[in-house]
Amino acid sequence: MGRLIYGTAWKKEVTAMLVYRAIKEGFRAISTAAQPKNYEESLVALGVQQAIDTGLVLRRDVYIQTTFTPAHSQAIERIVKTTRTGANPVWPCLQRTSIPSDCPYDPATSLAEQVESSLSSSLANFALMSSSPEDVYIDAVILHAPYPARKDTEAVWTTLSAHVPHNVRRLGISNVNDEQLHHLLDFCRANPAMTAEPTIVQNKFCCDDDFDDAVRQICKENGIEYQAFGVLRQNALLQDRESVGAVSELAVVSREASLYALIMALQDDMAVLDGTSDPRTMWADIDDVRRIKWCSGSPGWKKALDSFKKGIHD
Repeated sequence: MGRLIYGTAWKKEVTAMLVYRAIKEGFRAISTAAQPKNYEESLVALGVQQAIDTGLVLRRDVYIQTTFTPAHSQAIERIVKTTRTGANPVWPCLQRTSIPSDCPYDPATSLAEQVESSLSSSLANFALMSSSPEDVYIDAVILHAPYPARKDTEAVWTTLSAHVPHNVRRLGISNVNDEQLHHLLDFCRANPAMTAEPTIVQNKFCCDDDFDDAVRQICKENGIEYQAFGVLRQNALLQDRESVGAVSELAVVSREASLYALIMALQDDMAVLDGTSDPRTMWADIDDVRRIKWCSGSPGWKKALDSFKKGIHD
């Protein structure tokens, strides 16, 4: 069975407090992003630092991943009302996009410069918890999404790869389809001297795309960790499945934790992002998954897992 990763999106000014509480309640993996419109990466670092300073953990005890986020995913959309004299009041408003001023790079620079600037910003944030420059590192950097042009994805990936395995231990990619993932693997294998293969895929897990079966199969065949996000938000109906209820009753745990555990057991190297903001739920999720692991050798668990696997393909 895989692991729970604490997700830090949309936590705003309480990010540091929630990250600290997540670690206190048992999380040992934290996911953030260099994407100011949705994440507060510097506050994630402060939360981890507080956990280290109070003796809860050492830096090596906590897995930390962040992103390099392309400009098209940094942009903020806003609605602008028309001010033209005589404009028809029923005309739709204009939708405009802009890059926020706190973007970790200048989008007018080259892709390589954007990557270096973003990584420098992320490493500076997480340098707080290290006593020497040699100890400043991030466990994984994830490319937030492929570029529309393959050559741009390749250029960014090559620049990211230059940092592996030194101040970046591993690379991953998010919001990727099976064709894009196949191409990235082929590109890396054709250029082994200057690229690091992806070891993580972080994708939305939902019924709309057959629970990402094609991408998960590639991950399974290539030893890539699959990180599922949007599990509760996108899968309300899954919580009502008989198999989820069976695990809940077997281990005396919540249906939410039962769903997490069943997803993490779909294949090797499966992880689930858990973004709860309730400290009570943080502890319960960690403890419930632990309880389910204790039951994972039982006939009841095996029956529920087989039913769940079959059910998501029906």
